[in-house]
Amino acid sequence: MVINNQNLYSEAYTILKNFINGNITDPTGRYKKQWIHPSMPNITDQKFDGYPFIVISVDLNETAQAFDKSTSNKVYRALVTIYSDQSTEVDSIADEILSKFKDETLTTNLNEFKSISVASSPFNYEIIGGRKIHKRAIGMIGVKRI
Repeated sequence: MVINNQNLYSEAYTILKNFINGNITDPTGRYKKQWIHPSMPNITDQKFDGYPFIVISVDLNETAQAFDKSTSNKVYRALVTIYSDQSTEVDSIADEILSKFKDETLTTNLNEFKSISVASSPFNYEIIGGRKIHKRAIGMIGVKRI
């Protein structure tokens, strides 16, 4: 797994998804860990795996372009949003994600991103499908020079 100019978004998403799948405990113990999505899943679909789930969105911009115009610092901003119908699950998953992002023995799995920093949003909720669903977002910023 290497990020290059041909897979800037897709590989960054894959790296983050694999990191979370490999290091964060799914409270429901789903067999195939279908709890991480690139966008809001269709909660009315019979194939919906239920709560909790995580949505990862990746954004990037470029800074400090080199003499070679194909090389620059890519600044990644990833938003990892946790949704659950149980408020305590949101915070326990968020705690685990923040802890793992800061664990130097695990972040070698994220070595594509340098200078990782994280922040989180306040605890919140929204009504989804007629139910009160709790959520919290964790933002990660990482830099990659390519």
